[in-house]
Amino acid sequence: MPKFDIQFYDVEFLDGYFPGTFFLFDKNERVVLDFGYDVEFEILTLQNCKNPLYNSFFQYYRSEQIADLQCDYSEQIKIRIREYLLLNYRHQEPKDEY
Repeated sequence: MPKFDIQFYDVEFLDGYFPGTFFLFDKNERVVLDFGYDVEFEILTLQNCKNPLYNSFFQYYRSEQIADLQCDYSEQIKIRIREYLLLNYRHQEPKDEY
């Protein structure tokens, strides 16, 4: 797995849904994407960032490229999202009591 870093911007936690923008840094490449994360079902969606404040170079990715990024980094992104929610919103996932 490649080493990477993620920086979150323009995020909010809306009743179990966590949308925003992130920069994914991998080696010498910077990827800017909008994301949405459903906390309960652990569903991550990625799409091109259309906000010129964050995507000033207007870098857009094909669907195949976004699918590859999601396949390669999905678990790491979800871990970083959970860490961010715990640190900034004190949100912890409920423990199953079955």
